Amino acid sequence: MTFATKTDAGRWLTLKEAEIARNQWIDPALAEVPLGDYARSWIRERPGLRPKTLVLYSGLLRNHIQPTLGGKPLGELTAPLLRNWRQDLLDGGLGPVTTAKAYRLLRSILSTAVEDRIIDSNPCYIKGAATERSPERPVLTVSEVYKVANGMHPRYRALVLLATFGSLRWGELAGLQRKHVDLVNGVVRVRQSVVELPTGELRISPPKSDAGRRTIYLDEFVMDDIRTHFDVYVESKSDGFVFTGAKRAQLRRSTFQRHWRRGLEAARAGQPSALPRPAAYR
Repeated sequence: MTFATKTDAGRWLTLKEAEIARNQWIDPALAEVPLGDYARSWIRERPGLRPKTLVLYSGLLRNHIQPTLGGKPLGELTAPLLRNWRQDLLDGGLGPVTTAKAYRLLRSILSTAVEDRIIDSNPCYIKGAATERSPERPVLTVSEVYKVANGMHPRYRALVLLATFGSLRWGELAGLQRKHVDLVNGVVRVRQSVVELPTGELRISPPKSDAGRRTIYLDEFVMDDIRTHFDVYVESKSDGFVFTGAKRAQLRRSTFQRHWRRGLEAARAGQPSALPRPAAYR
């Protein structure tokens, strides 16, 4: 560094010596690390990250942080720069919920950089930027749920009903096995979930929290469809998956989405599925 006067240089040196004495000095060379490199290491070194969280963090970094900020050295990240980045995401059509997730991830990464004594402060301090405000979603009536279920391929009719009346998430439905369902008493035990990794691997993991590990009691009108589904589509072995693809492979979201769209179209048109139902469904 250079200074206009010897007095300015002496003042700066005094401050730096004081920081060193208090063990507060930060080597500016450390802040030359690009954000993208530091962020990837940050994700890799997080202890106990669940597969679903790993997929979320990696996607947020790759799609929304890296393109604009990834090449920036940590020491060059400023509050105005991050405000512009966040606003560009929103102006570009990214939803406010995903924008909040990306901002919250970046804030956590930079908080660790402060703890690592790479930067002296976290420039992420936009009030409310990390708060997710999801818009209210429309809720189907019972009759509308059955219209969608009737429009689905018969293989996925019970999935729609169980998701609705049992409040199961996608990963919980994909991870459900015969041993988790008591067909006599109408009981479903949620004990695991399936996450699809960026590599395409399907990984089974326990619920995210203790609250996710739960027991669900279903009414008889739903169990009639569940039992029929078991008779037609579920293998007899205890670890057979309840919902599978046409070749009895583990169910993937992309596979189901095609049938889901057709089911919605059929429901809007007021038509049942054009596919013949198995004898047990007639």
